[in-house]
Amino acid sequence: AAKPQKIVVTTEGSRGYANIQSFFTPDAIADICRKLVGHYFVLTQDELDAWDADPEAFSNDECGDSWKYSLRPSMHTVFVTIFHEYREVLTPVILEMISTTNVIVPPEDMQRILRKDAVYNAAALCAFDLYDEVDFDQWFTNTLVNELKIKHVNYRLIRRRVAVLIGRWTGIKLSVDLRPALYECVIGLLRPEEDMV
Repeated sequence: AAKPQKIVVTTEGSRGYANIQSFFTPDAIADICRKLVGHYFVLTQDELDAWDADPEAFSNDECGDSWKYSLRPSMHTVFVTIFHEYREVLTPVILEMISTTNVIVPPEDMQRILRKDAVYNAAALCAFDLYDEVDFDQWFTNTLVNELKIKHVNYRLIRRRVAVLIGRWTGIKLSVDLRPALYECVIGLLRPEEDMV
């Protein structure tokens, strides 16, 4: 029988690992996370204009292999990679972000809507890792359902992101009792006048 190969740790490898650990301190990791979500996840005016001009193209730009060629999807990949590696450090950071955006934002306050959209995006990207940390039933019932009811044009961003959150979390953690309310919300998003991006 073949013996397993012995893993040899070189001095250079040890030094490289030590350098990585000295750079990625908990504070540095938290700052990187906040910068990714607060800067790179926030939709720009050019992206909003692209959404208005060609919603289907805008939607297609956010999926598939776009992470290889576009900044935002690349940053999503970086975020997920860092989150998986440093879950213990970043979970409280994401939970704090969710908590601070867990209020209804005035529809005219586009900056806060864009910030909320970015935080919801982060929550969707790491939904599987936040399973035990987020009470999605409460979040859905107390906040997300109410946000879906706001029909102001600026809230299309939030309605879209709530739909993504619902898609991510229903397979993870949503009580069966809330399914009828969930279906009602999703059916509301399918109306002809709703922006389907």
